[in-house]
Amino acid sequence: MAADLSTERRCPRCTYDLRAQLEPRCPECGLTFPPAQWQAGILREQRPTRLDRADPWQPHQVLWAGLRDLLHALANPRWVLHQIDLEGPLRAAVLALLSGLLWLTAACTGLLAWATCRAAEVSPYAGLMAAVRFHVPKSLAPGVLTAAGLLALVARPRVIRVSRLRARHALRLAGWWIPATTALAVAPFVLGALLRPEMGSAAGGAGPVVAAVVSLRGGWILRGGEGPRTGVRLADVLGGLALLVAVVLAQILLPPTLEPPLTLYL
Repeated sequence: MAADLSTERRCPRCTYDLRAQLEPRCPECGLTFPPAQWQAGILREQRPTRLDRADPWQPHQVLWAGLRDLLHALANPRWVLHQIDLEGPLRAAVLALLSGLLWLTAACTGLLAWATCRAAEVSPYAGLMAAVRFHVPKSLAPGVLTAAGLLALVARPRVIRVSRLRARHALRLAGWWIPATTALAVAPFVLGALLRPEMGSAAGGAGPVVAAVVSLRGGWILRGGEGPRTGVRLADVLGGLALLVAVVLAQILLPPTLEPPLTLYL
């Protein structure tokens, strides 16, 4: 059986030229591909995440692995799109979503409580309650909507390097993509509240745009990749609408100041 030399085929791990190879294995780094991937010519490195390897009945393992996966996804969004095992267990994706949002909520609560104490000169208890009841929910709502809208844009075969997108693939992506992208959307508001409390709302209003630019690398991720090209899909329209609503929601919900509302003391 002759090798197909007409199209470029490179290993996703080491970029070795695989056009002359007959077997679905990279001779340079040893990466082996499923037969379906090899025949379709769309090569993807499937790596189990830390949560895939963690014991789900050990909470400390789940939380630690979830934190490390969240930081990895923040530092490299392409890891989520191009390297996590899309055929892995859905249980790990659920744990990634829950643990990631839990770590994000805890971090935002602590930072916004401290910022409220400094800006409004209130007690630590009042600052914590203001963060828990008002600031954190109002900042996370547009952030999660932003992450969901961006997931709708990136969940296409050409971007994630699969021949056919299945519901399982989208669910696996969501587990790691949504917490990391939500963190990117919330970061401008939190940083603005820490550095210039009076500018926190203005900075937070740009959070969805910042998350889109950083997570999509200015649109480069949407243009790159292998696989069948698709036109404008319904998911693209819904994702764009979700981003627009997230921008408007951020302008409406994020408070202009960190002064706790009077209802906090009722």
